[in-house]
Amino acid sequence: MNLQINNFKSYDRKLIDDDSIFGLAKAFTMLPKLSDLSLSLKSNGIKDECIANFSSQLPEFINLKYLKLNFWFNKIIENGACFMAQNLQKCSNLSTLILNLQYNKIRYQGALNLSKSILNLTNLTYLKLDLRFCKIGQAGPFDVISTLANCRNLRILKLGFGENNIEDEQEELLLRKIKHIKYIVLFELNLYDDFGEISDSEEEVDEES
Repeated sequence: MNLQINNFKSYDRKLIDDDSIFGLAKAFTMLPKLSDLSLSLKSNGIKDECIANFSSQLPEFINLKYLKLNFWFNKIIENGACFMAQNLQKCSNLSTLILNLQYNKIRYQGALNLSKSILNLTNLTYLKLDLRFCKIGQAGPFDVISTLANCRNLRILKLGFGENNIEDEQEELLLRKIKHIKYIVLFELNLYDDFGEISDSEEEVDEES
């Protein structure tokens, strides 16, 4: 069963509240055959407590294989990212994970915790993690990539790190670091602020490449 909810937002600026998002997540658990979930909650003033409540329901989706969350332009800081990480790591059946978290204040520790949680997703083959404008600092991209290098089943990796105080000369070092991940057959790296939406389209992966 596939479910896609786009731009779940009130346009009269009455932003969705914590109880509503938790109720939405709770309702999803009533769909035991749910395998694909795409949810867009952009620009809704979402804070850490809301993320904690929402993500606490994710492990209940026992058949979930595809998860796409658009949470950019909210008010999530590192604690919220850490809460999300704690719950994401329990979603062991995921094969595709797309997290659009740009324009939040995830910071270094939040980014690192997210990448560490992904290590537990042993069935994951496709990852897109967009952390542009998230204040993760110069060390953040290096440590995130170093952590993800241990995901042995990951084949497609798309990362957004633009506008995180990264020096120009670091780009080549980051590219070299990704190229040394022997399991990756396709990668996409953005270190700029004008990248637009990093593509979410999945490519065919030749497992023997």
